[in-house]
Amino acid sequence: QKIIGVKLYKGLTITKDAAKAAGLNVLRIINEPTAAAIAFGLQKNNTLKDKNVLIFDLGGGTFDVSVLNITNEGIVIIKAISGDTHLGGEDFDNQLVQFCINEFKNTNGLDENTNINERGRIRLKNKCEKAKKLLSIIKETSIEIEGFYDQKDLNIIINRENFNDICDCLFKKCLSCVKIALENAKLKKEEIDDIVLVGGSSRIPKIKEMMIEYFNRKDENDLVRNISIHPDEAVAIGATYLAYIIKGNIQFESTILLDIVGISIGIEIYGGKLDIIIPKDANIPFSCTKIFTTSYDNQNSINIKVYQGENINNASDNHFLK
Repeated sequence: QKIIGVKLYKGLTITKDAAKAAGLNVLRIINEPTAAAIAFGLQKNNTLKDKNVLIFDLGGGTFDVSVLNITNEGIVIIKAISGDTHLGGEDFDNQLVQFCINEFKNTNGLDENTNINERGRIRLKNKCEKAKKLLSIIKETSIEIEGFYDQKDLNIIINRENFNDICDCLFKKCLSCVKIALENAKLKKEEIDDIVLVGGSSRIPKIKEMMIEYFNRKDENDLVRNISIHPDEAVAIGATYLAYIIKGNIQFESTILLDIVGISIGIEIYGGKLDIIIPKDANIPFSCTKIFTTSYDNQNSINIKVYQGENINNASDNHFLK
C-alpha cells in the first residue's frame, strides 16, 4: 500500500484523482513534516528516546517547519507547525532571474521598463535553477544565454556570496518560520536535540550555515545526532509506515502519532467575520461544541461556509473549504 503526503490547502480531490490515475491507493493525506516525524519515531535506540526534533522541510514550492517530541514510550507528539505555502526553491530561482535581468539591462544600457519576453524568461529561469544547484556544489558558476534579447548575449558570473545576498530576504523568511515554530511549541532553541533538513532546497549551503549558527552547532553533522534514517528518505519511509498502521498490520501498532491542526478552521458569521471552531495547533482528534443564534425571527435554514485560515476579521480572506 502507498500513501501520499501533501499540503492540505487546496486540490485535495485533484490529488486523490491523480493518485488513482497513477494506480495508487490513497489511505490518508498528511503533510510531509508529519510523515518525516513518523519516520524518526521508528528509531529504537535508547539515545533517541525523549527528544525534541525540529524538521525543516524546504521543497520546490512550499516551506514547512515542524517541532515534535518523541517520548520514552515511543509516542510521536507534533508540538507545533509553521511555514510558508508560497516559499520554496522556485522563489530562489525567481530572485536570481530578476537579478540577472537587472544586470543585463544595466550592462547593455537598457531602460528598466524594457520588457523581456516570456520565452526569454523561461530560458533564463532554467539556467538560474541549474546555477542554484551548481552553487550547492561549487563556489562559482556562470549564467549564459546566447541572443537573450535584441541579439545581445547574457553572460553573468555568480558566486555563493552573490547568491546569498540576492536571496537574503528568503533566508530571513525561513528563519522567521523556525522561530515561530519554536515559540508555538513553547521551546527554546537550546531544547532542540536534532534539526533535520528535508527537501531539495535544504541542500543550499546558506540554509545549513544558517541553522548551524542559529542553533549553535559545531558543523553540519552536529545538526542531527544518533539518527540512522537519511533525511531525503524520511518522508517516504514515514508515509509508508503510517500506511501499514492504517491497514492494521499488528507488528507496527507500537508507534503512536499525536498530530496537530496546522491551520485554524472556522465558519463565517454575521458581519463576514470568521469564528474559529478548531484552533491552530489543536491536537487531533479534536471535538468542540458551539451554540449560534439565528440572524432573524423564524429562520429555518442556514448556509454554513467553512474556511481555513487565521484572519478572523474577514472570513473571505481565508481559504474556503466548503
